[in-house]
Amino acid sequence: MENSEYKAKHITILRDLEAVKKRPSMFIGDTSIRGLHHIIFEAIDNSLDEAMNGFCDNIKLLWQTEPQDEAQAKAKDFWFFSYYAYGMNTRDVCELKHSSINNENIFYERAKTKSTKKNQTIKQVPITSSLRNIINRRKSIDSKFLFGVLNEKDSPLVIHNKIKLFNNFINNHFRKFAAHAGIDKHLAEEIGTYHARHSFATIAIRNKNSFELISEILHDGNLKTTQNYINSFPKESYTELSQGLEIK
Repeated sequence: MENSEYKAKHITILRDLEAVKKRPSMFIGDTSIRGLHHIIFEAIDNSLDEAMNGFCDNIKLLWQTEPQDEAQAKAKDFWFFSYYAYGMNTRDVCELKHSSINNENIFYERAKTKSTKKNQTIKQVPITSSLRNIINRRKSIDSKFLFGVLNEKDSPLVIHNKIKLFNNFINNHFRKFAAHAGIDKHLAEEIGTYHARHSFATIAIRNKNSFELISEILHDGNLKTTQNYINSFPKESYTELSQGLEIK
């Protein structure tokens, strides 16, 4: 077998897999709790592969590089906000309100679980110095929403469009920033908010945090085996996890 290297150019993102949506059991074997755990541990396994092959070595470079303009600076802030906030997706970031935070933590309900009471879960994220600095730079003083992307009078359609445009803004300008930072060309052209979530999981695993804790954070629902997980882990577990994400 020939020796081969695993680099950013080998990462493939599969899109528009309608078959997966219609018949998920064909791809993960089961749509019950067993299938959910299969997906979670596949993500963890992939993250371990990425960590061992140096994928996240770029995080430090990106963090330390100065953006070329304000658009890149804003995109960098929100990409790293997602990373430090345990891979929080763009919709959840946009829907954060000033009331979502206190001196120590961010508390929020994932948008994916709001529609059904059965799956509602509250997530908590300790506010590290890096998160606090980003919040202080980007918070809005004229809106109940923390970052002022949304307005209370926005209709569901307007909210959807604003979040989509904001996500595109982050991706477009963060890619320009990544290229400026000297990131591999293939990765710089593809990197986006998804990678912030992936990088969080990778670094958390590299720092030897428990799979159960990471699974709870990445988990969207409130199934029996993960119900009350947020209460079962001591506060120190989240604090240690967040401190491990800080880039020196």
